Amino acid sequence: MKRYNLSLQGVTPLATLLRTISLVSLTLLMVVAVRFCSPARSMVQRLVAAEIWPRLYGVFHIETALGREQILLVAIITGCFVLALIMQILFLFIKDVCLAKSSARHN
Repeated sequence: MKRYNLSLQGVTPLATLLRTISLVSLTLLMVVAVRFCSPARSMVQRLVAAEIWPRLYGVFHIETALGREQILLVAIITGCFVLALIMQILFLFIKDVCLAKSSARHN
């Protein structure tokens, strides 16, 4: 198995800023998709209907409808953030692998 050097050399503050902006943008796009895209909304509704939520309400002593809505909103946003982070990591890994392959061809 071939190993690639995926070090952090050459990571500039500008690159970090752009990655942060792209991560926040991806997260917001997913949240908008959950709100306005019917397939995404129905998938989230199936997750929200799972049996774990009443247990979580009990663990966190949430007794009001507002509290339930708030914990669901936090869960949706956290889930969108984690998915966006995974997408960004995969994109950066694929980009690094492609760059490594192209530089190996030129050498």
